[in-house]
Amino acid sequence: MVEKLKKFPLHISEKIFGLPSICAPATFMSMIGGFPVGAKCVQILYSSGKITSCQAEKMMHFCVCSGPAFMITAVGTVMLKNRDAGIILYVSQVISCVVIGILCGRKKEQYVGDVIKNEDSEKFVSETAGVITDSSGDAARSMLEMTALVILFSVVIRVVYENGVINYIGMLLSNIGISERVTETICTIFLEVTSACNAVKQNGLPLWWYSAAVGFGGLCVHFQILSILRDIPLKFWKYLLFRVLNSVLSCTVTYVLCLIFKPTANVFSIFGGHEANVTSVTYMGSAALIIMCAVFVLTMQKKELSRRFFG
Repeated sequence: MVEKLKKFPLHISEKIFGLPSICAPATFMSMIGGFPVGAKCVQILYSSGKITSCQAEKMMHFCVCSGPAFMITAVGTVMLKNRDAGIILYVSQVISCVVIGILCGRKKEQYVGDVIKNEDSEKFVSETAGVITDSSGDAARSMLEMTALVILFSVVIRVVYENGVINYIGMLLSNIGISERVTETICTIFLEVTSACNAVKQNGLPLWWYSAAVGFGGLCVHFQILSILRDIPLKFWKYLLFRVLNSVLSCTVTYVLCLIFKPTANVFSIFGGHEANVTSVTYMGSAALIIMCAVFVLTMQKKELSRRFFG
């Protein structure tokens, strides 16, 4: 009985997601570790010859999920002052990822010789501790790149606001009945997820807008993922299409859960207090900003990005 329970998650990966059982730990980690964790797990599996490029691409259609630390703690408890709202948002993300995984799993593939056998899955799980220990240097580099990306996109958002780009887009969209606050929120969602959640809060939009923001993830997150998946032939347009689908599904699930559990009304209100400042106001802060942007430009490879955009 214990042995059957031990192998149950591995069988789920095969029967539901249409992937080798070795993908089960990576799928699970993507749903609890945050956005870049799933991409890193997929990269490890692919680079070690455990999965094919097609399987890696399939995994990246649904192994992109915000972790409970961000959804429940940062958004729910800290931003909305409502832990139940954070739980609803996180559950919505997980359900959406699972649904997309099931849809992708309907397309079966023939496993090739470079994929390990299913009975070797336990060996992969047992080696996880060693992988984590050996990856500290790689994690530091990834953290540096992610920090540079967040700063860079924060600057982009500030430039967009200060130069009236949002107002211009709002004027165009107002002709089809879209309000200015919705336009502002959509533009921010497209760029960076944390700023998008702040925009949703400041504009007093319903809870499902948070699911829309986190479900899409923003270009900042997507560039983080692309920097990790340099060696995998991932079609960027197809990846973005599934991000939009995930956003729509997350919104729908959040809306239904709100009808069932009815979170308190203060979730949808604008709270007082000090907001986080996304721009630097000192000489040292400005210097750090320039250095981090330079690091980002140097680490990203133009050729690789072009291949993912148009290949």
